[in-house]
Amino acid sequence: MGNVVLWKPSDTVMLASYAVYRILREAGLPPNIIQFVPADGPTFGDTITSSEHLCGINFTGSVPAFKNLWKQVAQNLDCFRTFPRLAGECRGKNFHFVRRSADVDSVVSGTLRSAFEYSGQKCSACSRLYVPHSLWPQIKSDCWRSTAGSKWATLQKTSGPSSLQ
Repeated sequence: MGNVVLWKPSDTVMLASYAVYRILREAGLPPNIIQFVPADGPTFGDTITSSEHLCGINFTGSVPAFKNLWKQVAQNLDCFRTFPRLAGECRGKNFHFVRRSADVDSVVSGTLRSAFEYSGQKCSACSRLYVPHSLWPQIKSDCWRSTAGSKWATLQKTSGPSSLQ
């Protein structure tokens, strides 16, 4: 058997999500394994949390929306065939773990992009950096040097506000 996935993309990345879905299909993903379901969030949530077939939810979004899904699952617990498993990413604290063998330029570039693009207003924004003592002086220096001349919140940068609400 296996698991069938209902993929409800965010309204803000609908076309990009659909492009990824099409690539998966063109790469040979069998039909009906992933169902791409663009839908209104609350309507989708109401529908899936009342289905006896619900096995799990992997959610990325706001805390209130995830709490609402939990409440709906709890209210419908007696209708499910199994106990649905819920996992949510609501306020990420992404970190970078740097190995001694890491390419310092890549570490600095990736860390700064993750931390500052979209003003850090995304769940994948890097907010912690774990670095071996031997690499820290160079990484710290390169990070400071790379950000020294930055112009924040300009139209030419991807560092402005990104509020979607």
